[in-house]
Formats: sequence, structure tokens, C-alpha cells
Amino acid sequence: MEWAGMYAVNWVRKMAQEQIHSVDPKQEAIDDFNVYTQEFLKRTVYTSHCRSWYKNNKIDGPVTAMWAGSPMHFKEMMSVQRGEDFDIKYCSPNRFRFFGMEPPKEMQRIWI
Repeated sequence: MEWAGMYAVNWVRKMAQEQIHSVDPKQEAIDDFNVYTQEFLKRTVYTSHCRSWYKNNKIDGPVTAMWAGSPMHFKEMMSVQRGEDFDIKYCSPNRFRFFGMEPPKEMQRIWI
């Protein structure tokens, strides 16, 4: 839970620092992730022919409540923000507006 929380905090921090209005996962990325997950989970006991909450209390169907990998794999994946998998909407028409118009405060004395 902590790793997923830090993933969300990192996105919020990025949004605040870079003046990002919103981020939405791309449908293509969602679809690819779901295909990958179901293919991976076919090799596990969670897809066997039995009723399970992992499959929304159904006998057959997609496993919806499991990460496709180990806990350490989950931690590793949560440490990476794949911006290419998201539609990012900026507060300004220019995504680099957050650069500002002045040098950083530490550099102002040197530049002026």
C-alpha cells in the first residue's frame, strides 16, 4: 500500500511542480496492461475453475484483484512514472511555462 501511495504522491508532486492540470491513463496503455496481466496470471492458481473473489466471485473470467508479479516487482514498477502512458493536460498552453522567466534564486546574484 505504501508503494502505491508514494506513486500517487510522486504524480501529485510532478503536477504541482510542472503546472499540470490533469493526467489520464491512455486507453491503449490500460488495454495493454490488462492483456499483459491476464496472460501472466494464466500460469497461476488464481485462474483455476473455481469461484473466487479474485475473479469477482465468478467461476471463470478475468482475475481482477492480483498484481501480475512479485511484491518486489510491484515496488520496482511503482518507482517509475511512465509519462508516455498518460494524456497530460497542462495549465498553460505551453508545457514549459513552469520554467519561469527568471533564473533560480541561487543564480540571480551571479547572472545579474
